Amino acid sequence: MWLDDYTAASLIASAIIVIPLFYAKMYVAWRVVSRRNLRSQELVFWVVTTSGASLTTQFTAVLFAQLLSLSVVWVGRDLTLDRWIFKFQDGRLALRGRVRPKASARVRAV
Repeated sequence: MWLDDYTAASLIASAIIVIPLFYAKMYVAWRVVSRRNLRSQELVFWVVTTSGASLTTQFTAVLFAQLLSLSVVWVGRDLTLDRWIFKFQDGRLALRGRVRPKASARVRAV
């Protein structure tokens, strides 16, 4: 059913793993042994952790799309700049059809 939907799989895995994670953090990290307000603490922890996983999953998809579009634009920009604006002729940089003189030709002997 959800074998091809990675977002749903991520959210289901997050929802399942939250309960053991809560108890592990409660006893080991926070060193809390009191069972007072345990259901409300579980509910708050579950909501925060699941919403964090949901946002992370959504931002990962958006980040991938942004990185892909940025790389396409960057490569396109470099190809455009190299092809139409900055051309190299005989190892020298030519700007829009004009060839820059070599550095040794620009320096005058004193």
